[in-house]
Formats: sequence, C-alpha cells, structure tokens
Amino acid sequence: MAALFRAWTSLASERPLLTLTVTNGALGGIGDLLAQHIESRNAHHRFHWDHRRTLRFIAWGSLCAPLFHKWYLFLNRKIPLPLQLAGKTSFAMAVGKRVSMDQLIYAPLGIAGFFVAMNFMEGKGWESAKRRLR
Repeated sequence: MAALFRAWTSLASERPLLTLTVTNGALGGIGDLLAQHIESRNAHHRFHWDHRRTLRFIAWGSLCAPLFHKWYLFLNRKIPLPLQLAGKTSFAMAVGKRVSMDQLIYAPLGIAGFFVAMNFMEGKGWESAKRRLR
C-alpha cells in the first residue's frame, strides 16, 4: 500500500492534471458502485450492476477534474493560506473564506453541471434537464 501511495504521489507531482483526472474518474466510479450496492440492499433485492451508470460517473469525474484543478489553483492565488500557524485566527479565516467561496460559487455550478451532464449522457433532452434542475 505504501508503494502504491509513493507511486501516486510521484505521478501527481510529475503529471498533476493526468493524476487528478484518473483519480477523480476512479473515485466517481467506485462511489457509484458503492451507491448501487447500498441501493440494492436498502431495496432488499439482489445486486445488479448498472455498468453504464458507473461509466457515466467515471466520465463526469474525469471531465470535471481539470475544472477542479483550475478552481483550486484560483482559490490558492486569491486566498493563500498563511504558512506559519502562529496566527491561527488568520489561518482559520483563510480556510473559512475558501470554503465559503467554494460553496457559494463553485458548488451550485458544479451541481447544476452534474445534473445537466448526466441528463445528456442518459440520452435525454433539454426539457428533462430543466426538470432535473428545478
């Protein structure tokens, strides 16, 4: 496990965008697979893997990774974290500002983008996308 982590860390420093894209896609797929398993257990029926749904989550995770990357670089530039923790208040304020910006700006756009993208990947049109957004 430690060797895998070292390899991932090395790749992340050499090719950060590629590593983020692959990692984000993999986590999206794993998360969906777990969600499907939980859904089947809660519905008390035998697990049936919807691999197309999982592929949509992998695609979404991979496609939005570059946006995440750019967004967090932007936050790092606009609201740098103090390097010294002597001023714990300034550190907490910077973290609070970052979280606030993330939740007020990026999260609503990301959630809307998710629903629209999933809608189109499922082969549905704009009317369906509008209903989902409402």
